[in-house]
Order: sequence, then structure tokens, then C-alpha cells
Amino acid sequence: EGGQTVGGISEPSTPSLPSIPLPRTPEWDITVCSVNSSDQIHLWLGGAKEQLKSLHTSMQLQHRVSSIGRTTSSSDRPEVGSLYSALVSDGQCRRVRVLQVDRSNNTSRCLMLDYGEEEVVYWNRLAKLEMKFMELPIQAVKATLAGVDRNTEKKVVHFVKQCLMGRRLVGVLVGEVVNTIPALVLIDTSQEEDIMVSEKIINYMGSINNNVHNPLSKILPNSQVSVLVSPALPNTGEYFDLVVSHIVSPTQFYVTSHSTLPMYKSLSTQMTDHYNSDTSPLT
Repeated sequence: EGGQTVGGISEPSTPSLPSIPLPRTPEWDITVCSVNSSDQIHLWLGGAKEQLKSLHTSMQLQHRVSSIGRTTSSSDRPEVGSLYSALVSDGQCRRVRVLQVDRSNNTSRCLMLDYGEEEVVYWNRLAKLEMKFMELPIQAVKATLAGVDRNTEKKVVHFVKQCLMGRRLVGVLVGEVVNTIPALVLIDTSQEEDIMVSEKIINYMGSINNNVHNPLSKILPNSQVSVLVSPALPNTGEYFDLVVSHIVSPTQFYVTSHSTLPMYKSLSTQMTDHYNSDTSPLT
């Protein structure tokens, strides 16, 4: 941060907003409200969008009344960790927590609690959040996309935003909730056939990883480079008959489908015969 920066993220001493309880069912009705990385999102549950619309309208009216004739001075400096009503860049009102203040330009870095995104706001566009606006729990739920590798590159985040932002989907919970952050597989059920939206992101991430791990694809982009096909993975929740083939560490290992073992053993024999003879073709 440039200029005179005061304070940083700290535990708030002011009243905090309650968190929304998570569903107990494995399938959640969700709307994606922000994307932080390839695998990390914030979402709304059920009809949160309509509740927030009503709340923001009331906040905006109250905020404008309290801001009439208001000027910015050093005494108006927001408190780090406190809750405010903020007029953000799109002219809408949002519930925020101040993370950091900068006296060089009278701005604050704020977390929009119901969206999971940060915004820089001028002090004169902040007003103390009134108690009546604290009754609604924080609507943004942090979640991860099951099976998606983390990537924070701008183009990757943009792609995930195009896939998810504003869409009402079904989130299928994978495993248990760890550290209160659920892992979900996202499915679009609005059409005749269900579409696994997560698969589109997984495939995109796979294409990026293949380009990174295959230097020939960059050196010889137009050449015909032989690439081994990756094995098909089972769908989420399906049983997979496997054999552990190699252990890298206590938390990382390789597995092989039990059904392909005879083919693999036959391939090894064929390759040995081929390279020993230098002439016999592979069959």
C-alpha cells in the first residue's frame, strides 16, 4: 500500500454479523456471487439475492440521508474492523468491514461481506452500519470447486467468472465440510439434461496444464506431437476398482484401473519385443 497506511486486518471489537447456516442436505440451491480464483468462489443460498436487494434499497435511502452535507476530515477516519454501509463504485450500497485505511488519499480497503470481494472506498462514502441492517446474516458463503486446481492468473479467473457469475446452479456437496469451507460440484439443472458446469472448468484447467507440461506444444505449435491420452476418471460418487501403483509421499500416490492391468502388462511385453528387435511393429 502506498502513502500513509494505518492499520491492517485485525479481529473486530465491534458487533459482528451472524453467519448463515449451511444446508444439511447434499444438494444446495446456489447462485455464484464472486470468483476469487479458479477453485474458490463465494455463493448465495436460495433466495439470498432477493433479500439483499431489499436490504440494499433500505440502506441506500438511509445512507444518503446521513451523508447530506457531510465532508471528509481526519476525524472521519474509519476504524479497522468496524462495520459500515458503503456506496461502492457502481453506486450501490453494500455492508462492509474495513480492513485497512489510508490517510494519504482518505480511502479504506473494505470487504463486501455479502459478496466476498474487496473494494477501495472513500471515507465520505462510508456510514456506520445501523443495528437494523445487522439482523440479516452474512449471505456470501465461501466454497471451493471440487476437483479444480487452484490458479489465480487473470485469464483463468476471467474464464471461471464467465462460466459461473450470476448463475443459479445446484451445488452437490463432496465429502464432509472441512474447516467450514464446503467443496462442491456445480450442476446446471435448468435444461432438459443436467450439465456438469464444474467439468467445463476442469477441462479448461487440464488444457492449460497440458500446455505448461508439454514444452513441445509451445516450441512446435503446428507440428503433430504425439500425446498419450489421459485415463477417463469416474464420475463423482462412483466406485472405482483400482490398484495403487506408485507412492510418492504419505499424501500423494498413483492408482491404476484394475480393468486395464492385463492390457498394460501386454503393452510392456510388446514394447520390450519391439525395441529388442528394432523392426517388429507394435500391434
